Amino acid sequence: MDEEVLNTSVRKFLKKVGITAQREIEKAVREGISSGRLKGTEALHAEAFITIAGVDLRLTSKATLNWRSGGWLSEFSTGLRKPASQGDSLF
Repeated sequence: MDEEVLNTSVRKFLKKVGITAQREIEKAVREGISSGRLKGTEALHAEAFITIAGVDLRLTSKATLNWRSGGWLSEFSTGLRKPASQGDSLF
């Protein structure tokens, strides 16, 4: 196994996920404010899941997204690593 190739591949994947997720979160928040569902002061609870088939890896990250004058501040809680149970579908 080439550690450098794996590292680069993982970084590209996480960058793609991060950029896409940020765009979608910001879009949803703007729409929530426009529609009146959000006031712009409430904390939003977020949860993200990443699964990797073939190694039975499932990661969960939870965060509370808080408004700040400069934008959002994410306060992350625990990220859990746990194997997927046999009954769980990875994809």
